[in-house]
Amino acid sequence: MITLEEWMTIKTLNKKGCSQRGIAAVLGISRNTVKRRLVDEHPPHYHRTEPYPTILEDYMDYLTERLKTYPTLTADRLYRELQEQGYDGSYETVARYVRTHRPERDPQAYERFETPPGRQAQVDWGECPDSIVHFGVMRKLYVFSMTLGYSRAQYIEFTVDMTIATLIRCHLNGFRYLGGIPDEVLYDNMKTVVTEHVGDNVRFNERFLDFANHYGFSPRATRVCYKGKGGKVDRLRLEQFLHRSQHREPGSDKQ
Repeated sequence: MITLEEWMTIKTLNKKGCSQRGIAAVLGISRNTVKRRLVDEHPPHYHRTEPYPTILEDYMDYLTERLKTYPTLTADRLYRELQEQGYDGSYETVARYVRTHRPERDPQAYERFETPPGRQAQVDWGECPDSIVHFGVMRKLYVFSMTLGYSRAQYIEFTVDMTIATLIRCHLNGFRYLGGIPDEVLYDNMKTVVTEHVGDNVRFNERFLDFANHYGFSPRATRVCYKGKGGKVDRLRLEQFLHRSQHREPGSDKQ
């Protein structure tokens, strides 16, 4: 039984022209399931009277203690820790548990900032949990994300490395897809962009800085350990996209 979110994703991707095979790969479900859901006019309604048995049963005490001690730990970090202890379940199971059991923290006030059209984009790079076979070679799979600060329009591209050459190519593809180059681009101190960041002193990678100067945008680095950094890039959405897409071939994927 698929969830309402999955049903909506199937409908959305189908409208965008994605094939049934592609939709099944993104969601990790069978093509037959996708085919059946495409003919459904109404979203699924299902209520279970008994709780599902969970593969996390033996790890719940550990997860609870970790979240109690470190409330900001990500689901990805906890997933890797459980794997080291023998857990062989899915990332989604861990992520759902973390979302519903993370301790509530006292709300903190941050000054909200908005950027005008064309002013800023934010770039992030993530790592998928599993490797893929790429031209006969087992490779890690990464994902590049560029999000416009004003419209939240997003460009995503899968890669098999995070080199400076790949980073520059992804930028050019992102600029082309989003229709222009913003005045500045914000980065979360990725090594291919920021070589040193101490206090307010930032040293950028010289090759990347030449690229930025050539195309007329200013690179910006978020302050280290600043909880309000980024802000426009939806980390949870990107994290879920990463793990749902772990078996896809590298290439461009537009959001």
